Amino acid sequence: MAPPPPPPPPSASSSSDPAQLHRVVIHLDLDAFYAQVEAKRLGIPPDVPLAVQQWQGIIAVNYPARAAGIKR
Repeated sequence: MAPPPPPPPPSASSSSDPAQLHRVVIHLDLDAFYAQVEAKRLGIPPDVPLAVQQWQGIIAVNYPARAAGIKR
């Protein structure tokens, strides 16, 4: 199997700053992650709707709960 071809050179319209050529943007849904951590800690199956409450407010909701209409 041949190695992949090298990437094309940057075009004239792209930034000349090398840091700009390697920037990666990551979006994490930490709300659902926190609910998933609590579900794992408590032994709740992942397909069960789950909301995490702190004081008088809901602070995290997993995806099955969102599908059921529960919001923060």
